[in-house]
Amino acid sequence: MRLAKKILVNVPSTHFYESTERDLFIVDRYDRIIEETDIKRIHQFDFCQYFGISSTDKYEVSNSGGTIGPYGIKSLVEASKDVSEMSLDTDSFLDWIIFNYLIENTDGHLKNISMISTGSGFKLAPYYDMTSVGFYRDGKAFLFDNHFAFLIGGVSKMNDIGDHHWTLLAKELGLAQGIFLVKIKNVSIKISKYLPEVYIELKNEITNAKNLKGAEKILKYIGTSVKEKSYRCLINTTYKNIREKCLECDKVLATRIANKSVLGIGPECLMKIEK
Repeated sequence: MRLAKKILVNVPSTHFYESTERDLFIVDRYDRIIEETDIKRIHQFDFCQYFGISSTDKYEVSNSGGTIGPYGIKSLVEASKDVSEMSLDTDSFLDWIIFNYLIENTDGHLKNISMISTGSGFKLAPYYDMTSVGFYRDGKAFLFDNHFAFLIGGVSKMNDIGDHHWTLLAKELGLAQGIFLVKIKNVSIKISKYLPEVYIELKNEITNAKNLKGAEKILKYIGTSVKEKSYRCLINTTYKNIREKCLECDKVLATRIANKSVLGIGPECLMKIEK
C-alpha cells in the first residue's frame, strides 16, 4: 500500500501501530468526512454491487484457472460508458491492473475496486487491499491463488502472461496495441525507484526487528517479481524495435539481456517502446 501510493497516487495513507499486545496496520478512512462534531459517510459501492452479483463471483478466474465470474477488465471499462454519472479514470485503472500484475497481487478482484460519490456522480475510489500474494509460498508453490483475478489476453496464470497477451487485451479494449507494454515499462521503473524510499520510511516507522525484517523480505520479493515480469513482457518488443536503429545501444541491451532486466538501461532510445 505504501509503495502503491507513490505510484498510483489515488491510495489512502497507511500507518503501523506496534504494541506489546498486537501490531496494527492502519488505513486512513477516505469514505468519511468530519464536519465539526458530525461524521458524514460518503457513499461507495464495489463492482460486485454494481453488477448485482454475489461475492463468490468476484474473480473472473478461479485458482485452477477456470473462468467462474462473468465480468472482466472490459466489463469494468465499459460500465462507466453506460452510466453518465460514473467517471472511470481509465488510465489510472489500467495502471492499477499493471501494478497488481507486477507485484503479484492476485487478489485485485471486483470487491477490491470501487466507485465513490462526488456529490454529482461517482468516480474511482482510492485503491485499497493491495498485497503481494505471490510472496507467500511453500517453496516454489503459491500458498494462495497463482492466477490473476482477471483474464489477460485469454490467460490468467501469472507465469504464463507475456507481451502477446497484453497486446491482445489492448485490442479487446480498443486501445493502442502497445499501451500496456508502455505502462509496464513506466510502472516498473517507478517501482524500482521507490522501493528503497519505502524501505527507509518503514525502517523509521517500525521498531520491531521481526516486523521490519518481514517488510524487507516482501520489498525484495516485489523487486525480483517486477524485474522478471518486465523482462518477460518487454525484452522482445524492446529488442525488436531497437536492434536496427543503434548498434551502440544494441550492445548495451545485450548486456541487460544477460541480467534478465530491461530496467535502468542508460541510452534514452532503449527506454522507448513503440506502439
